[in-house]
Amino acid sequence: MPELTSSGGQRCHDLTETRCLLPQLGSGPDNRSGGGYLTRSEYVNLVRYASDRFVEIVPEIDMPGHARAAVVSMEARYQRLHAQNNEAAAREFRLLDPADTSNTTTVQFYDRRSFLNPCVPGAQRFASKIIREVASMHREGGAPLSTWHFGGDETKNILLGSGFQNLDGTDASKGRVNLAAQDKPWARSPQCTAFIASGKATSVDELPSYFAREVSKIMSTNGIGTMAAWQDGIKHASGPRDFATSNMMVTMWDTIFWGAADTVNSLSSQGYKTVLALPDYLYFDFPWSINQSERDYYWGSHGTDSFKAFSLAPDNLPQNAEIMGDRDGNPFAVTSAGPAPKIEGIQWQAWAEVMRNDQQAYPRLLALAERAWHRAAWERPYRDGERYALGDTDKVDKTALAQDWAGFASVVQNRELPKLTRAIPNVRQSILANC
Repeated sequence: MPELTSSGGQRCHDLTETRCLLPQLGSGPDNRSGGGYLTRSEYVNLVRYASDRFVEIVPEIDMPGHARAAVVSMEARYQRLHAQNNEAAAREFRLLDPADTSNTTTVQFYDRRSFLNPCVPGAQRFASKIIREVASMHREGGAPLSTWHFGGDETKNILLGSGFQNLDGTDASKGRVNLAAQDKPWARSPQCTAFIASGKATSVDELPSYFAREVSKIMSTNGIGTMAAWQDGIKHASGPRDFATSNMMVTMWDTIFWGAADTVNSLSSQGYKTVLALPDYLYFDFPWSINQSERDYYWGSHGTDSFKAFSLAPDNLPQNAEIMGDRDGNPFAVTSAGPAPKIEGIQWQAWAEVMRNDQQAYPRLLALAERAWHRAAWERPYRDGERYALGDTDKVDKTALAQDWAGFASVVQNRELPKLTRAIPNVRQSILANC
């Protein structure tokens, strides 16, 4: 499917997006930032390089949302083969319903072509083709693929979200739109209307979880034992048994002040392998501090410095409410409820479209590693019914936290930063030499 690179891997000023994708966030029309792709041999070598260093690469090909490059590429493929009167081949991997007129705006303010349509026959064929090819590259790289991240997140119309109101709304903090003119994804897709009428789903809201279940069957067929997904991709599933893979892993991205403790308890109790991806602590594309000159996104945190990442207590999420406020610094309370959840691990996120250099990751990345690999004495054990709130409870040993932080900061400053200062320029030179 050459269009995945010849169209989807390019950025240019083509409003029809038949030759490329439109540039966004300052990426420019010449592929210097935002375009490009890995060749097959480059990916195989990357897998081999990682495996030699005991690192497992987990590919995420996001479906059905965040799929604009795939949808646009397969439309370019359709047009090419249609012009050759090869209609069967043209429709083989088509990812949209051409009769869909849904007025939908994605989180990135793109149109409905950013959503792969789960109701069209080409969607599962496309997923099968991609998974099969990537699994083949992992085998060639000597590291058979054991985990695949489905994605599944943000299949929604942002204008129907909490940040917007109708034209006659009076909330000064919200945008005003004609809500009656807005649709959920695939709401006006005739193929999805027929699909729902057949009883395979009760509404368009269930389509991402339906598609996740179908893709899990493809993964199992390709020998992949673990399927991962963002939490909103499986919210209409009844539990891990809905999926064909042996294990089901969920990446949980609620903030603590928006109820992460309750969400992780719910996911764990259902049997999901839960990975914490807390935006208020683990999104390193957020600003370091509350400053209008700081770059990056700020919807989940207006400031995430190294100490905040270091202070995270992943095994007892309610505890964190006693150390840090919400995104505006305001106190909030969390009370633990139910048995201690089982946490598979934690991961940091870096949405690289707003990152321009390595400095935005370091040294926060070192603080994350400390919390992922070491449980400190000041991390309290989880107990059902304990309440925590900044300035209102005093359960955490803050002196021990301060001493631990001082020791960590000293090691970073005197030992790790000098090593990074020497290493990163060499890494850059190596990258330039191999381009």
